[in-house]
Amino acid sequence: MTSREIVQCTLEIGAPERVARSFGDSDFLWVRGDVKTRASDWVEVGNGRSERTDEWGNIWARLDPTSKGEVVKGVLDDLADIDTYQFPDYSRVADYAQVAERRAATPDKWLIGSIPGFAFNIARKMRKLDQYLMDLVLETDRVHELHDRIDDMVKAMIRNYAATGVDCVMLHEDWGTQSQTLIREKAREMLDKLWRGRGGFIAGYYGDNASIGLEPRWQDVACDEFTKHGVSRNYIKDA
Repeated sequence: MTSREIVQCTLEIGAPERVARSFGDSDFLWVRGDVKTRASDWVEVGNGRSERTDEWGNIWARLDPTSKGEVVKGVLDDLADIDTYQFPDYSRVADYAQVAERRAATPDKWLIGSIPGFAFNIARKMRKLDQYLMDLVLETDRVHELHDRIDDMVKAMIRNYAATGVDCVMLHEDWGTQSQTLIREKAREMLDKLWRGRGGFIAGYYGDNASIGLEPRWQDVACDEFTKHGVSRNYIKDA
C-alpha cells in the first residue's frame, strides 16, 4: 500500500497493513500557499530577546532560540479596528500553484494543507488572550464579527486547497500531558487500545523537543515502538 492508501484506510477503519506515521519515512507532506502576509523572521532585539511579526501583524517574542514564543502585542488595539483592518487575502487561486505542483509530483503521499488556525486560535492572538476573554463578555457582537471575518478567510483557504487535490487540512492544539513523557510501554498501549490493526489512529510526535525539555531519545523510543508494533500481523486476532 502507498502512504496515501494507508492513511485513507486508517480513516476508514479499514485495517491498514501498518500504522500511519508522521515521523521517519512519513506518510504525510505539509504544503502551504504562497500568500503574501505581514509575517517576518525572528530578529534579535537585545538581552537574548527575539521578536517577529506573524501573518496577522501580531508581535511575538521569545527568550530562547528554539521555542515558538508568545504574542506580546496583538494587532487589534481595539475591536473597532476591525472596520479598517486588512486581513491577508487567502482567496487568490494563483497563490496555490505550487501546492498543485506538489500534488502532481507526489501522488503517493497524503498531503496536508497548512492553515493558521480557526476563529478562536486567531482571534485570541489578535487581541491577546487576556483581553480576548474579556471581549467575549463585554463586546460579544464585535467578537462575533471578528470570528465571521476569520471564518470567511479560512474557508477561502480550504476551498483553494481542495481545488489543488490536497487530502486534508490541519491545525495544531495541545493535547499533551503535564505529568509525564511518552516511554515504549505507552506507545504500545495506544496502539493496542486505539489502533488495534483496524485504523483510526496515526502515530506522530512533537517537532520541538528542545523547547519543552524533552530528550530526543525518549521520542525515538516511542517512534521505534510505533514502527515495530504497529503492523497488522500483530493484530490478526483483533481484526
